[in-house]
Amino acid sequence: MIVVRTHPLEDAALIAAALPEEPMIRAADQRQVRVALREAELAILGYRGRFLEEHLAELSRVARDFALAPVILVTDRIPRVARQTATMSLAAVNWYEALDQLPETLDRVRLTSALEEMAQAVEGSRLPPKLRVALSLALRRANDLPFKTVEALATAAGCTPVTIRQEFRAAAPEGYTAANFLAALLALRAMHLHRTGMAWKAIFPELGYSRRAFERLLASWPSRGCKDLALMYPRELIARFLTERLAPILRRFE
Repeated sequence: MIVVRTHPLEDAALIAAALPEEPMIRAADQRQVRVALREAELAILGYRGRFLEEHLAELSRVARDFALAPVILVTDRIPRVARQTATMSLAAVNWYEALDQLPETLDRVRLTSALEEMAQAVEGSRLPPKLRVALSLALRRANDLPFKTVEALATAAGCTPVTIRQEFRAAAPEGYTAANFLAALLALRAMHLHRTGMAWKAIFPELGYSRRAFERLLASWPSRGCKDLALMYPRELIARFLTERLAPILRRFE
């Protein structure tokens, strides 16, 4: 699912025509974009060149706040775009004059999003084959339908929970379990949902936890409660996940 926000609003029809097979939500403002990103995998924000400057703050906020949901900017081919967006965390820029290239841009962004990059790193590693399948699947599902238990992951990966736990234990530093890995992915999902404007009291049941249980889960990583988690930037948390939760596993089999 894609969320599309354009100015002027009628330009959303152009983007829909360029992506006829993609299910999408059309958002009229930034608030609707944030709500839609509870379910959507990415956002396409289209601003005509003459309107781009007045929407730079909105574009920057969405790109900054939703590191798990890549943002593609669609705009006119004008020289100042590169300068105006140089410091933003955009996944890609596609010109209105080249909307026929938007499907290719979309495919490229999907392949290079943060979680997809990590999943590909796992698939290219020397981890045991069944563990590679399970961890790459967990990473790809983290911002959609994250696995809450090792048992659920094992069922989806076509192996047993015992296999995942044993192979993970052999790869991970002492005391770091497969359940800890899944809990860290749930923390990423929780941050993403909170950035959409969803209240914590709605996030807990969404993830299948009580507040107390989820706070205990966060205590293992990133060692912060919900209030502190809400103050972190998504890219900061993703960087920590990569260095503290994923890299130590991959290093064992380099």
